[in-house]
Amino acid sequence: MGSSLAVAGGPAAGPHEAHKLHILAHTARPLPSPHSPTRVTRAFGKLNFHKIAELLHSSDLAVRQKATKAASELLATAESRAECLAIPGVTGTLAGALVDGDLVVRQQAAQCMVHIAGSQKGCADLCDNGVVLKLVAMLTDDDGKIRTTAFEALAAASSQPRVREILIGGGWLVGLLVQRAGVESGERARHAVEILVQCAQHATQGDAAREQTLAAKGVPVAVKLLGSPDAALRETAARLVAQLGVSEGGKAACVAGGAMPPLVVALQDSSVRMRTAAASALMSLTVPLVGKEAFVAAGGLAHLPPLLDDKQGTLCLHTLQLIANLAELPAARAGLRGALPVLERIAAGSGSGIHKRFAAQAVQQVTFQHAG
Repeated sequence: MGSSLAVAGGPAAGPHEAHKLHILAHTARPLPSPHSPTRVTRAFGKLNFHKIAELLHSSDLAVRQKATKAASELLATAESRAECLAIPGVTGTLAGALVDGDLVVRQQAAQCMVHIAGSQKGCADLCDNGVVLKLVAMLTDDDGKIRTTAFEALAAASSQPRVREILIGGGWLVGLLVQRAGVESGERARHAVEILVQCAQHATQGDAAREQTLAAKGVPVAVKLLGSPDAALRETAARLVAQLGVSEGGKAACVAGGAMPPLVVALQDSSVRMRTAAASALMSLTVPLVGKEAFVAAGGLAHLPPLLDDKQGTLCLHTLQLIANLAELPAARAGLRGALPVLERIAAGSGSGIHKRFAAQAVQQVTFQHAG
């Protein structure tokens, strides 16, 4: 070994020099076939995102496409998302890719935002980096895939109050969502309506969101979607009507806008979720006299007794309150007397105290008789 590692033209290497030369003999050599300039390889652990952030600034389109695809794949796992959000600036760099001139880069970047929006820290990053408004701008993109991904990201992020405050505070943004819900279909329309429902449920700005939705002609859009063949979209539309019916003006607008007939039809839907959403909306709309009369005119009384099953907790409660509302109308009480045996059974023997109380109230309302 010593002779083979001897320095050419010099004396034989000593033991230390021989050891050094032995190590050098096993070091990495240049690749026979070097990687192409657009080759993107993964780094290790959290270093992945440092490398991706650097590659997203590349002038080479193929590199940017591969970098955003790698980011999207990594962010699909919870561990990688935590590593990404722990590194300052990475979300901002990915946000910059949302306005890239390339369709693939924008679509992959939007998918990254879907993953990031799944946590409170991620939503805070989206707000801090102006991503919410960038996603709103993508709702009108010519490409359907980009619009779908942008709607999905906003729907996931709208569970956080801060994101809803941006949407409501913008004034025109709620109107844009109403407009998109009216022209989109399927999953995109459902996400648009879901975002409107989330905004209407905001603790302090929900009233403003409902007023903006009503002003943007949200009632005709919701009524139209109640007739959609998409079951999930119908349910979400019914939930929107329930939110719009919180205010007195909203109740009147929903009744006048024709929401009552499709909601009555929805009481017969095979899905418990759909029936529950419809009963919730009707529970609000039948508070004023005009709502009670519209429900009776739509033939809704006959559909209530089958819903009185206290095993279906929320649906049964909504139906009991709906009956109590309607029984304030003399013309409705006669049609509701057929439900008295079921109401009395629930009031006397239900295992739920709240069901007993609601049923007793409904019995009292249905059996009420005017003096004289």
